[in-house]
Amino acid sequence: MTAIMQVHNVPRAAAEALLMAGACFTWQQLQDAAARLVPGLQVWAVISRKLDLQMDASVPQIAAAICCGDDLDVESPLQWDLPSDAAADALSSRSSTAVECQ
Repeated sequence: MTAIMQVHNVPRAAAEALLMAGACFTWQQLQDAAARLVPGLQVWAVISRKLDLQMDASVPQIAAAICCGDDLDVESPLQWDLPSDAAADALSSRSSTAVECQ
């Protein structure tokens, strides 16, 4: 899954087929692709939600919400449901969770 997440603008049909076949992405894979500014990265979260697939437990709800363009009613970073092993600076670093949303 790591390799396919580095591909720019994966077609929705291809992402849907992979996810329906059981492919799953982790929070680390999402962060790695975001750090490389992979265009169209949000397709994985959008399609997962569309198909009502359970995302990997490591993916914070806030990351999925941002990828899917949800309206966020969040008053504090502590509400972001980051994984328990997330680095403390993840709460203050804008670059650590940058995801291109369109």
